[in-house]
Order: sequence, then structure tokens, then C-alpha cells
Amino acid sequence: MSRVVATADGKSLIVLNQGKYCIIQPAPGQKIENLIPTDVLEMELIPKEEWKQIFMDTWHRHRDFFYDPNMQGVDWEEVLKLTKENKHLMTSTPPLEDRTAKGLRDSD
Repeated sequence: MSRVVATADGKSLIVLNQGKYCIIQPAPGQKIENLIPTDVLEMELIPKEEWKQIFMDTWHRHRDFFYDPNMQGVDWEEVLKLTKENKHLMTSTPPLEDRTAKGLRDSD
């Protein structure tokens, strides 16, 4: 076994063995069988949606955990508003990073 992780409910274990996954019970004598068919899994990636989510996660993280409760005088809600108004600029990761950094630097 390469890796073992408990399921979210803690009732089973997900096992990675030689590049294949299976689920077993946390009990002695379990065998690695009934493999999970991963060759049919697909992931649909929509970059604009990903970037929007990355920005919002970053915005919330800064709002909730920034060391200065006053955000060093930056109107953080205004940063969000301006970013949403200029969402056409958010077509790749660097502009998102730039906008977030600008929001932290500027108060206007």
C-alpha cells in the first residue's frame, strides 16, 4: 500500500496501491479488491469560473484573517466591488493576483 486515508465519516479507508484505489473497512484481514474504476473519471475545467473562485477565496481569506481588523484603511468591500466591475480583466491568474495585491496596497 502506498497511501491510506480515512473517509470523511471515518467508517472506511481509501487505499492507494500500485496506482489503483479501493475502499476497505478498518478491520483486520481486509483485501484489496473491488477497485474503484478511475479510468472513466473526467474533470470539467472552466478557467473563468476557477479564477473567480480563486479570487473570492483569497478575498474572503484576507477579509477574515488579515492581521489588522481595519485592513490598514483599505475599503475591502470596495476592492470587491471594483474587481467585480472589471471582471472582464480577470481572464487569467496574474491579473487576479495583481488586483488582490493592489487592493491590499491602495486605499483608493
